[in-house]
Amino acid sequence: MAGKFFSINKLLDKLTDYARLKGEQFKLEIMGKVAKTASYLIVAFFLSLLIFFLAFFIGFAIAAYLNELIGVAYAGYLIVGGIILLKIIVVLIMLKTGYLQKKLEVLILTITEDDE
Repeated sequence: MAGKFFSINKLLDKLTDYARLKGEQFKLEIMGKVAKTASYLIVAFFLSLLIFFLAFFIGFAIAAYLNELIGVAYAGYLIVGGIILLKIIVVLIMLKTGYLQKKLEVLILTITEDDE
């Protein structure tokens, strides 16, 4: 009779160890996914920042060139500003219709599926 209790205690100990190890494995998997997501976000942030500055300076260069080409000191800036305004309007329309969100969701799902 004592052998059965010893066997049941061993089984309970094994089940407890198994549950603990599974919990730790789950926690490590979640931490890995969080770290991967955070690294993507950090890279995306810095890449966006670089793209912003690139567009900013190219915009100024184009505006200065248009100023010289047209011969008016401010016309190039107005033209470049108008083009940027049109791009903002297009993005806002895409946000309002949900088109941009759907495309970003597909892109994110594609990226995460490729990594698994």
